[in-house]
Amino acid sequence: MKKIKRVILNGEEETIKFASDFARKITEKNKKRKTALVISLIGELGAGKTTFARGFLHELGVKKKITSPTFVLIKRYKLSRNKNFKEAFHIDAYRLKDGDLNTLEWQEIIKNPENIILIEWPERVREAKIKGAVEIKIKHLKEGREIEIND
Repeated sequence: MKKIKRVILNGEEETIKFASDFARKITEKNKKRKTALVISLIGELGAGKTTFARGFLHELGVKKKITSPTFVLIKRYKLSRNKNFKEAFHIDAYRLKDGDLNTLEWQEIIKNPENIILIEWPERVREAKIKGAVEIKIKHLKEGREIEIND
């Protein structure tokens, strides 16, 4: 059974800090895997999925500016601060449909236990529904946002 954690955050800075803390914890917890670590980012447009990804990836040593991969669909990053994971892939599946992930070398990426995959809009493609994926649901509130983690 999955464990659910909910937290209320006020603003972008708190979201980035929370994602950074989460990155440290989840990578340590998942250091011995047989496949990639998949983190599904679920939420409406503008909810904070990319902001979460930014905090997460910066914690793992990505120095580049993190932006949404909306138009390129997938971005690949080398991880410099984690001995268990070597690369991260940030995917935006908003414009995809079932089967499209396979054109992005999905099968090769998912098989490598040294990879982390952050996928926005995973509900749009069947291939992204991976057993063992960590689900992060982000919801707008009147003030701030709610993050629910199922891991």
